[in-house]
Amino acid sequence: MKDPRLKILAVVVLSLSSFLSGIAALFTVVWWIFHDSEKRSLLRFRPFWIYLGIITLFGLLIQIEGGDGVGYLVRFGAIALIAVWTYREYRAGEFLDVAVWVFGKEWGFELGLVAEMSMQGLRVLREDMDRIRMALALKGQRWSGTSLPSVLSLLLYTTLRRADRQALLLALRGYRKGGELCPQFSRAPFDILSALSTLLILALSLYLIYVP
Repeated sequence: MKDPRLKILAVVVLSLSSFLSGIAALFTVVWWIFHDSEKRSLLRFRPFWIYLGIITLFGLLIQIEGGDGVGYLVRFGAIALIAVWTYREYRAGEFLDVAVWVFGKEWGFELGLVAEMSMQGLRVLREDMDRIRMALALKGQRWSGTSLPSVLSLLLYTTLRRADRQALLLALRGYRKGGELCPQFSRAPFDILSALSTLLILALSLYLIYVP
C-alpha cells in the first residue's frame, strides 16, 4: 500500500480484528499473504521467530490449563505478521505526515515525531544486535543464556544514551513544540480496495462476537 493513511488504518483494523476473533485472524493471514511482497524474507527475520516462540509457549500453557491456547496462538500470530509487514513497509516520514494530517501542526507534529523516532530506534536497535552478533562470532562465541543479560544491558545502555543525545540535539536546535509541515500523499490503484477489505474482516469479527 502506498498511501500511509490507508496503511495505518489497515494495520489498526486488522490488529483489532485479529484480537477479537480467531476466524478473523485467519482472514488477516490471508490478507497478509496477498499484500506482503517479501514473504520469503520472513524466514530470516529473527525477532518474528522469537516472538512466535514466546506466544507458542504461552499458547501451550493456556491449552494445558484448559483454555483456548490454539486460538491465542492464531490471534497473536496474525498480529505479529501485521506488525512485521508494517515494519517492512514503513517509509521515513509516513507517521509524521499522517499525524499532522489528522491532529494538526502542533499535537500532530509532536505525536508524529515520537512515532518516527521510535521507528528509527527499532531499526538502529536491530543494527546494534547485528553488530553484537558479529562481535560474538569473531570471538568464536554464540548467543547463550549466560551472555544474554550482558547483551541486553548493553542494548539498554546504548538505547538510553542515544535517546539522550537526540533530546539534547533537539534542544540545541531550539525545538519546543509543533512544527511546519505540509503532508502530501499518493495512492496506488488498489489501496482503497485493500483498506475496504480490512473493514470487511473487522465486520466479520464483530458479527461473530455479537450475533449468536
